[in-house]
Amino acid sequence: MIDYSDNLAAAEAALYSEYSEEAIAQETLLALGAPLMLGKEKILPLTAGSLAILRRLQSPIVTCKEADPAAGYLFYYVIQQREKIIDYISDPDDEKLLSAAAKFAENTEIAPSWIVSLARNYYKIQFSGFDMLPATGAGDPLKHSAFQYDSAWIANLITKISTITNDNSHDILWNIPFSRHGFIIAEYYRERQDKPVRRKLNHKAWTETLKGAANA
Repeated sequence: MIDYSDNLAAAEAALYSEYSEEAIAQETLLALGAPLMLGKEKILPLTAGSLAILRRLQSPIVTCKEADPAAGYLFYYVIQQREKIIDYISDPDDEKLLSAAAKFAENTEIAPSWIVSLARNYYKIQFSGFDMLPATGAGDPLKHSAFQYDSAWIANLITKISTITNDNSHDILWNIPFSRHGFIIAEYYRERQDKPVRRKLNHKAWTETLKGAANA
């Protein structure tokens, strides 16, 4: 019989490998509303309203499609402008929008080779709270894989958050960090105990760690 006791610590670390101290610090700062500094540009946290606009602008960062550096800079520019960007929502090729995003890109001091990866990682970490919720089917707009950022999604999010916190719809869409919404909803279900709420664990890494110990 194999004694795994000496390897349990390593296995547990692997199980929680997606939640390093750095990752937890990042999600905490986002939930608190801490800004992100990109060179000379100050980026306040991503909001639900910004996500809806990015989806309408068909941002490849949000739709998880191939993206060029211009898409990465535009992603951050939309987040920075918040509701002021609404004027551009009808035309993703609007020259004023693209010109403003290009000027923004110059001020970020982030190399084009890095901006897309940076944007994708920033987008992913927004869902740490939502990813604690169990899979509830493709029709649930609160699951990351089902988010469409349309009017139904907006109404769903506002209804849930306002019921829990009494925040008004404008703040929910434009002022409160989107990542905070996820943790609020997760905690709401945890307290009600009507849905299993837990961190998304890396079971594959856990299994491989123990297998490695067995074959050592």
